[in-house]
Amino acid sequence: MTENLADMLKAGTDSDPLVFPENDLDIPEETEGVEPASAEDSGTRAEEQTQGVPSIPIISLGDWFEANGAFFVNYIKKVGLQVTGVDPKEDLVLTVPHESGEILEDKTPKRRLVKIDDANILPVLNLAGIDMQVYANGFRIINQYSDDIAMKCYGVKTGLIVVFCKVVEGQLVPYAKTKVKKKATDVEIPTLEIDYATKVGQPLDKETLVLLYKQASGDIDNLNSNLDAIKYLTIKQNDIRDINHHIQIDTALIELMKR
Repeated sequence: MTENLADMLKAGTDSDPLVFPENDLDIPEETEGVEPASAEDSGTRAEEQTQGVPSIPIISLGDWFEANGAFFVNYIKKVGLQVTGVDPKEDLVLTVPHESGEILEDKTPKRRLVKIDDANILPVLNLAGIDMQVYANGFRIINQYSDDIAMKCYGVKTGLIVVFCKVVEGQLVPYAKTKVKKKATDVEIPTLEIDYATKVGQPLDKETLVLLYKQASGDIDNLNSNLDAIKYLTIKQNDIRDINHHIQIDTALIELMKR
């Protein structure tokens, strides 16, 4: 299975309770030069700034899920809280399929309850999502900005890690990453500096890939092109529940494409 845009529409979700081990995460520094957006830039689609630099407005996870949660209702369901004094946008409670895949006596799939704290201040991109996954140490949302640009967005306790991707042959090819802090109002889209359509078809530098991601050493003989490596690492991500490991793979691909 490969993680292309069509496959994401069919994707399920992981189901461990949310814990945010901040010290274990390889969090990049926030990209410099991001200018705050005005109130008029709060639409669901990125706006062009007067300088011509595209940016995407930020919204809280709580508000974003209110607008987009119905898209994932087949596998992520919001639990309506009616507790006096509790703000449901602050404490986002969800149910997700149980990792065991067990079917209960009444023929319904077993589910797990998860809770995301501070959903009212956790930043996400104010764009419709095409996939959402819940992990043991956070969540991931994939947003599509245009036909050829998408973002993998990893929610952690301190903010949002955005991995910008070029869509090539149905694959998400990471090309830049940035950290979005909780108080940010928008994030700029980094400029593409490489012809990725050509780059993915080039022969793979196997030694460099192993240096960047040692876990690939056992399968390196079967990988011949950059596209082979992208597909291989994407498949590995499908089975990984740890955000830090996801970012490690995305970072390896960013660096590999620069070589």
